[in-house]
Amino acid sequence: MKSFYGTIVFFPYKKNMVSTILLILCFQISTILSVYLLFKVYGVDLPLSTHLALYPIISILSMLPITISGFGIREGLFVAFYTSLGVRPDIAVSVSLMNYIILILLPALIGGGIYVIDVFKIKKRN
Repeated sequence: MKSFYGTIVFFPYKKNMVSTILLILCFQISTILSVYLLFKVYGVDLPLSTHLALYPIISILSMLPITISGFGIREGLFVAFYTSLGVRPDIAVSVSLMNYIILILLPALIGGGIYVIDVFKIKKRN
């Protein structure tokens, strides 16, 4: 405990720590809200507290380095957790895949497109 306290007291970026933690918290809440809203789109009305409890567990377990980008693990966990609450397996898999597309794939494609455009602009100038 003494070592942990020393780490916090002498942390060189203490000024930025609170804002960083708040931004991380906002991001995590937005991912949970995304899952909540996707289930709503499919007509599944589960309380937000259910997603607040389940999605962090799914997120952590899908980081296990078993498959590429957690594919299969994440969907299996969605099915395992949400079917126990009465959600159909096909809806659980669809929400998992749509959540991945919205939060990971779409921003990656947009960022990749911006990068390619910038590379062509730089080559064009030279």
